[in-house]
Amino acid sequence: MFSTVARKQNLHLVFFLKRLSAKWLFSQRVQGLQSSAKLTPKPPRTQLFTRQSRNQVRFASSVSQKDDGYLVIQYGEREVELPYIWLRDHCRCETCYNHTTCQKNVDNYTLSADLSPKSTQLEMEGERLKLEWSDGHLTHYDLAWLVEHSFSTVSKSKTPFYLWDKEALQREPLPIVPYDAYNDDSGKGMQKTLENLLKYGFSVIDGVEAAIKDTQEAVERITFLQESVFGRMWSFTSDLQRSDTAYTNLFLGAHTDTTYFNLPLGIQVFHCLWHDGKGGDTLLVDGFHAAERFRRDHPEDFHFLTQVEIPHEYKEWNINHFLSHGTILRVHPGSDDMMLIRFNPYDMAPLDTLPPRDIPKFYAAYSRLASYIKNPANEFWLKLHPGMVLLVNNWRVLHGRATFTGRRIVCGCYLPRDDWMNKARVFNLV
Repeated sequence: MFSTVARKQNLHLVFFLKRLSAKWLFSQRVQGLQSSAKLTPKPPRTQLFTRQSRNQVRFASSVSQKDDGYLVIQYGEREVELPYIWLRDHCRCETCYNHTTCQKNVDNYTLSADLSPKSTQLEMEGERLKLEWSDGHLTHYDLAWLVEHSFSTVSKSKTPFYLWDKEALQREPLPIVPYDAYNDDSGKGMQKTLENLLKYGFSVIDGVEAAIKDTQEAVERITFLQESVFGRMWSFTSDLQRSDTAYTNLFLGAHTDTTYFNLPLGIQVFHCLWHDGKGGDTLLVDGFHAAERFRRDHPEDFHFLTQVEIPHEYKEWNINHFLSHGTILRVHPGSDDMMLIRFNPYDMAPLDTLPPRDIPKFYAAYSRLASYIKNPANEFWLKLHPGMVLLVNNWRVLHGRATFTGRRIVCGCYLPRDDWMNKARVFNLV
């Protein structure tokens, strides 16, 4: 009896709710007819998602559409603003992107200035963004990917620079990797060598056989050798065999190599195979550290040297004449971090790239930069012995040499910039 009464009460309640729902839908239709001349209200333009991370810290994600053709994404502490045309162009679906070749399928879609998504939605607990475009195309992004690949004034480097002078470098363990570890198939020694080149600007492989062949085999584990006018592997002593001060026993001030190339070579390799005299210590200067001090004290001069292109050349007895034009300093277009220092007063060509009124300004700025480079507090001297292969990041660290006596034989080579950086990216260091 009780269950029958309860069942009837439930039926009455369901009937009542259906009538109430029907009345509400009818009123909504009437209101819609009354406002048919008006635009349909847009859905909310901001979607907020808050989740609890494993360490119990609140982590917020949100997306907001702006009327000027941009999407604002809040992901944790980062906020990025991306144009709709960028979001459409970078779609990683199978139609727009070939995941086998890692290239865009540019013929499969068309970009226009008036692109806009019909809807945006956060999925997967605020970690993923879904965009539906006006033509029905669907795009999905991980928010972390968007943040990583968006413009940022903050450095994205995974291996921060350790900017050093003599005192700071002496507080650190010398960046040396034993040859057995470097040569190990695990790759850990190789990774450490590349990490040293990024962090300090140089690294030493210790324990290599003192021979040209063994030196070559060691460095070719990083990448192929960059052939230059000096060949692939070269060796030199103080015999003036080539038209270069390196082929003497004279003092060599701190400088970078191949400034006469439009794209200076990436790594300079040195291996002292033999020395029966005194002196000849290797000079190293962190060009990025010197440049940052220069920027701090003389910001206008620093900016000037990032803008004007200066000629450098290598001439050799009517056999070779290399000539380049490039800025003395180069910075990253987003973070403004140092990317390159091109400093070699020995190889500077006749200065014909500046208007006469800018020439005194250049010499003043260049002289001030040189004073930081030549400051003894910034100089680190290293005695190379047979077995020590020195790798120098030629875009950052300047090198030189003390005068010496006796017979001194050094071999070396160059490694291309793009290719050693490629290896560093494979190890997820950049």
